Amino acid sequence: MVTPLISVLMPVYNCREFVAEAIECVLNQTLGDFELLVVDDGSRDDTASVVESLSRRDKRIRLVRQENRGVGAALNAALDLAQGTFLARMDGDDRTPPERFHRQV
Repeated sequence: MVTPLISVLMPVYNCREFVAEAIECVLNQTLGDFELLVVDDGSRDDTASVVESLSRRDKRIRLVRQENRGVGAALNAALDLAQGTFLARMDGDDRTPPERFHRQV
């Protein structure tokens, strides 16, 4: 496995109606050398199903599920899995311009 340049940490909780657009913002980055670690913090809606569907389309997306323990625990879970040289932070309802990672790196 090749080490990604960026690990994107995305904790999610009950954001089914927003998470696909947030993930698409990451997938549309002009710098595509990243892994997207989505930690579902015990959502009670279809958030995990939406993420699973997108992960089948793009192998850079990895979904992790955990019991609801809060955003800090979700971020720590993602951080434990992160393999990138740099870290980027996104929430399940965030939007970001396509050149964000390129500019930050």
